[in-house]
Amino acid sequence: MLLGLVTLLIFPLPAFLIRFWAHDFRPLELLDFESLTVLHVISGLAMGSIFAFIISKISEIKSIANHFKDQKELLLTFDLKWYHYLFLSFCAGTGEELLFRIGIQPFLGIWPTCFLFVAIHGYFSIKSIENNLPGALLMPFISAIAIGYIYFGIWWCIAAHFAYDFIVFHLVYKQKPI
Repeated sequence: MLLGLVTLLIFPLPAFLIRFWAHDFRPLELLDFESLTVLHVISGLAMGSIFAFIISKISEIKSIANHFKDQKELLLTFDLKWYHYLFLSFCAGTGEELLFRIGIQPFLGIWPTCFLFVAIHGYFSIKSIENNLPGALLMPFISAIAIGYIYFGIWWCIAAHFAYDFIVFHLVYKQKPI
């Protein structure tokens, strides 16, 4: 839970500092409350949900499942209930999207930011090309979020990220051996 709070409260700070140093610090404009509409939130939730189910189904294919084993085992080391992953999904969706979309993407561009996002989450390996499969599967989702930021705004991205994380948490814990 502490990591969730850190993500929610600390991750946005570098985004705002980067924009401050770039002489582009307009917090209310950066948070783009005009794009906080029911349509954007619902469509973001739908997009994140669709990707979560697709990636979940792909990760169950025998030849691919082993590549997702480490991430699933890591999640299962925590004894989380639905309200924990609701909270963690909110924290990650909000904190990470503010950092990457508002702070990093405007300066690095879409593709380097997407690669950095997926790499920081541990889905790329320099040791084995084969171990990059989870990262390759996540790149379309992260790319869709990055492009969605341009067209739909930050709140769409937050909603998509939240939905993806929440559903992945739910599906992993649903399969947890008793």
